[in-house]
Amino acid sequence: MEVRKNKVFTLLVGIIAIIGGIFALAYPKSAGNAFAVVIGIAAIVIGILIIIAAILTGNVVSVIIGVIILVLGILIETSPETFNAWLGLIVGIWLIISGVLGIFQDFKTPKLNMLRLVINLLLLIGGILLVIGTWAFASAVGYIIGIWLILYGVSYLTTALTK
Repeated sequence: MEVRKNKVFTLLVGIIAIIGGIFALAYPKSAGNAFAVVIGIAAIVIGILIIIAAILTGNVVSVIIGVIILVLGILIETSPETFNAWLGLIVGIWLIISGVLGIFQDFKTPKLNMLRLVINLLLLIGGILLVIGTWAFASAVGYIIGIWLILYGVSYLTTALTK
């Protein structure tokens, strides 16, 4: 029963990611700004939680880290367009990490799934291209998010359907 629940969850995540990717491709500027706002809110909440935990434990370094994260969150919220200008680099690094971790995971599994391996290689290549040409891709943040979500969704769908 547990495997079936996981399979259904994995399938739903894949479908939702693909639908989100399609919307991001249809409305790239809105997708980029929405992503920036979500990141900003997350940074504010995380910064506040780190500050509270650090004060309770008396950890001065963590208080400083929490304040930095909080300030970054506020800056992102006040100017999501500026954040989007940097997002190409951030997403590029994220894609590189996701691609590399995915490739390692692909080779750890007993049965190599070639489609997942190709998707992870594309994530790695796309991440490298983004890091190299960050400013060229800065205006295409929404498209990048859309493509990533679709690839992510396809990866989840193939996992769910091959279990």
